[in-house]
This record gives sequence, C-alpha cells and structure tokens, in this order.
Amino acid sequence: MTNCDGAPMPLTSDALPGADELELIERLRERFATVFAEREKRGQLYPALFGNLALTRILRQNKADFEASVLWVEKFLDIFAELHGDDVMPDLIARLDAIQREGRLVTTDDLPGHNEIKNYSSLIYNAEQLTKTGDPLSYFPLGELNKHQLIARGLFESYERVVLHGWLFRAIELDRMSREQGRLCRVVNIIDASGCTLSKVICRDFDRRAEKMMQRLEKLVPDLTAGNWVINAPWVMQKIFPWAKKVLKIKVDNWFLCQGNGEQDEDLLTLVSVETLRELGAFRAKAKEENDQRSADFHYITRGTVLEHAVEVKSGQRVSWKFVVLPGVPMLPPPEIDFGVVGVWDVPEDAAAPPRECPSAPPPRRSARPERTGMVVEDGSAVDLVTGDPDEVDDYQGLQEEVLHDFQRWGTVDLENVGAVTAPKAGIVVLRWSNEFNLIRAKRVQFEVSCDDGQAPAETVSSGGYAS
Repeated sequence: MTNCDGAPMPLTSDALPGADELELIERLRERFATVFAEREKRGQLYPALFGNLALTRILRQNKADFEASVLWVEKFLDIFAELHGDDVMPDLIARLDAIQREGRLVTTDDLPGHNEIKNYSSLIYNAEQLTKTGDPLSYFPLGELNKHQLIARGLFESYERVVLHGWLFRAIELDRMSREQGRLCRVVNIIDASGCTLSKVICRDFDRRAEKMMQRLEKLVPDLTAGNWVINAPWVMQKIFPWAKKVLKIKVDNWFLCQGNGEQDEDLLTLVSVETLRELGAFRAKAKEENDQRSADFHYITRGTVLEHAVEVKSGQRVSWKFVVLPGVPMLPPPEIDFGVVGVWDVPEDAAAPPRECPSAPPPRRSARPERTGMVVEDGSAVDLVTGDPDEVDDYQGLQEEVLHDFQRWGTVDLENVGAVTAPKAGIVVLRWSNEFNLIRAKRVQFEVSCDDGQAPAETVSSGGYAS
C-alpha cells in the first residue's frame, strides 16, 4: 500500500484502495475467512465494518502493517461482541435507509436516546452543508457538555448509548457516501470551546471513565475523521492542552488547536469556509479579553453557572484576592455564592504517558507551520462504552484539580472576602465563584486579584462566555 513515492498511503488520503492495498485486503479476508463466512450466513457481514473500504481504513491507520492490522481486527471483533453491536446495526441501517429516502443527512434528533441527554450535551451531528471536499461536517459546543450533571443524574449510560449509535451511524453513512463519491469520505469535527471554564473541562469522575472508553473506541472504529478542530479556546484551555498531551493514554495526534476563531487557520479553511463556520455559530461575540490582573467592574453570574478567574503562576508565587457579593432585589433574600480556589499544575518535561496498547498509531499530521499541540477533550463522540466495575483500580493520571482554598458559601451579609494562597508548583491558580446550586436567580460579584510579582497573566471566564 504505497503512494507514488513508494511510501505507505497516509491515513488522511481519500484515495480508493490501490493494487497493493487490495492485495493486503485479500490477505485479511483469508486470515478471517471462517469468521467472515459465519457472519455472511447470518447476514451480519456489514459493508460499513467489513467491506473493502472499511478494511482500507484499518490498513491505513496501521500504516500498511499487515500483522498490526490483523491485531486491530481481532480486538475490534472482541469489542464489537462485548458491546452487542449486532443488536444495534440492523436498526441503524433501517433508520439510515429511511433518512436517505427523504434525501437528507442524519441529524442529532435521529440518534436513538438523544432526548434523554439533550439538556446536558448538545451538538450538530451533521450540518446541512458538506465541506469543500464533500465530507460531512459536525459542530460541538464544548461548553454545553455538562459532565458533572451527566454523572450526578446517572445519565452516563444513556450518553454511552447515544455515542455508540452515533459512531456506528457515522461508519454506515461514510461508507455509503464514499461509494457514491468514489473516495474515502471523513467527518470534519469543529469543537467550539468558547466560554469553557476549567470546571467544565475537568471532571475527574467523568474523565477517568472517558479515558478508558477512548482506549476502547480506538479499537471499535478506525479513525473516521478529517481532524478535530478546536476553536475559540480560552487562555486557560490553551495553557493546559500541552500538559494533558503528556499524560493522556489515548490518541491525540488528530486534534488541532486553532488560534482564535479559526478564521485565519489555513488548514481548517481548506475544509470549511468562513461563512459555514459562522452559520454553525462558531464565531461568537466575545467581550474584550482583559490582560490586567485587577478588575473593578462587577461580573454577572447567570443562574446555574460558574465564573472563573485564572492566573498563571510559578512555584512559590502568592495569589491574593478580595471580593464582595453585590446586593440583589430588595424583596428577595440576600444573594449567596459558593467560592473556592483550585490549582492545576504543569506536567514536567520528562513526564510521558504510558505506552499505548496499540502499536500502530498513525503518524502526526504534517503541516508547513509549526506542529500543533492538542489534547482529546470530550466531544460527544467519546464516552465510556462499558460501565466501569465499582471495584476497579482507579489509576487515572490525567489532569486533575487540587483544592487550595475550600469552597464556602458567601453572601452580601459577609461583607468583603479577603484571602490568599501560595502556589506549591508552577501552573494555573483558578478562583471560582459558583452559582450552580441556584437555577432561578442570577448573582453579581465584584473582585480584585493580584499576584505577588505583578507579572502573571490572568483571564476571567464564565460558563456563559467571557466576562468583561
């Protein structure tokens, strides 16, 4: 399986299988002849999973390594059986048949079970328009993924089912599109991180299960994406991306962090037009970002949301604050807010994620510009497909928060809150005002934050957008 230079066909190639690839595909069919024959008798040799195009994706993901591809298929068969995939596929195929008779693409509402979780996870599964290359386009507003509520309300299994159906839907849909277009189609994922707070990005109970799930997903389907493009990432998220990349045990080389809203990203714009991004809502009006560490303006915290102020620190630096909760409507009880301080620490340069189980990860995406850095964040296509055993060993080593100042409830009757913490390590200190406990009433706070050397940059962000 080579290109014109004699090198293996890259994962990102949309070319149909060539002679070398077809030869390897026949060898794969010979190796799994008994399994495939039994599936064919039962009517379960699904083209989207076992056809030539599907096997081509597997070969390219494994860089034309035949034995690595065999190992991948063996693991896929195990995971597919564990997840009862044969019970799911017939219904999804029938659904897609009906959808295509209507002359449209799969939408979010077509995903079985989506209504159960739509209040805590939303996305545009397929935009109405395709990309410039004819591929489907998906849009995910990361700030609307409420990891904490999915865990607290026991909806994680429902979330799993929606995602499983979504990935299998995607495999079937892409297989049919590829046959129609005469090329390997892939989905382009746009992840909009506008308004994401650290509390939304890091949820240990969710993240540790998601990491194990992602390892399983890498065995369930080959890479079906033309990249996962993160736009509108707040400063704090841009800072933690390279840290997370060092400790994650999962594939991260197809995630690309765009500067700003992506309008100037040449790679992204070869796939998606600026007009399309705007139609998806990717460009959101943002208030002016403050680089000053002090703010005398009040900050509005809407009901059920969080306000955060992040400060980059060196080891031993002291972060000080003072704030007040402003009075509300006279007819109502005095407003209150939960306040605390957490830290997320830099990962040492010599830290590295443990070796991945799969020996055949594709090479990093090439670019004429400096290499991008990225991390896998939960995008609605990544969930723990197998519920964890409550007695399993908790060996999660991903990014985690350390509480530096315990969370307490403060109100207007407490007058001014003054305090400070000293950073034990280099990283980010985050001051957090939470109104998540109140789904009826918004709050206002006024604060000042300073660092002992006056040099650390700071940013304030709420779960609803940037605060001015």
